Amino acid sequence: EILVFLAMPRLMRHVSLAAILLTSFAAAVVRFLLIGWCVDATVLLLFAQVLHGLTFGAFHAASVAALNSWFARQHQARVQALYGSVSFGAGGMLGGLLAGQAWDTLGPGITFSAAAACAAGGGWLIWRKLPRGKAAMENG
Repeated sequence: EILVFLAMPRLMRHVSLAAILLTSFAAAVVRFLLIGWCVDATVLLLFAQVLHGLTFGAFHAASVAALNSWFARQHQARVQALYGSVSFGAGGMLGGLLAGQAWDTLGPGITFSAAAACAAGGGWLIWRKLPRGKAAMENG
């Protein structure tokens, strides 16, 4: 995760935010499926944990960069606070409640598969809605 944060400024000069976010969501799909279904494969679980750096680190850095490009400087502190509150606060609470309920009723494999489906849905939204290519790098 820390290595991803260190590499992000350089990476964002060469790759669009949309591409970074798409890669992050694709890695999340793989990560959640590995964690949900490969609990007996230590090497795969270690790989899934390495993917956490990509899924969280790249997503967070690209999200912050996108917000900084979309909102004027004088609004960025409020936007960052709202982003953290909604995504980590409310989103984390709701996700934890739903995941706990799913875990109890459906089991871990299905719960992590549902998380993978949510990540795939997020990736699809990014693919459909954010511009890709050189212009996307310059305009956020």
